[in-house]
Amino acid sequence: MRRTRKDHMGSLKLIPDRRAAFVDLLGRRDVDVLRSVPAVVYDAAIKTQIDEHIGIAPHEPSEERRDQRKDPRARVLNTRAGSLDLEIPRPRTTKFRPPVIDHSPGGYV
Repeated sequence: MRRTRKDHMGSLKLIPDRRAAFVDLLGRRDVDVLRSVPAVVYDAAIKTQIDEHIGIAPHEPSEERRDQRKDPRARVLNTRAGSLDLEIPRPRTTKFRPPVIDHSPGGYV
């Protein structure tokens, strides 16, 4: 029986632009890439969560839209690997706290 190769990039459910940026980042073979990968993963997860919260991806018309986006807020996430600079998207009228981030004191600034 032949084993099929699992597409790990496909399981991230990234839109093509995010997927291309992630592949470019991994292809650099740079020591600093290891510091950048967690930020890319958190960013992709947060953007997916805000899309689900609002009900649609940015710049797409839909009757299922529950809110609109406004400018993101820059925040620092402290991890064991160091501090990550993240852009946290914000909805206009509803509250959104990315579930992927631990909101306990000391983790999210």
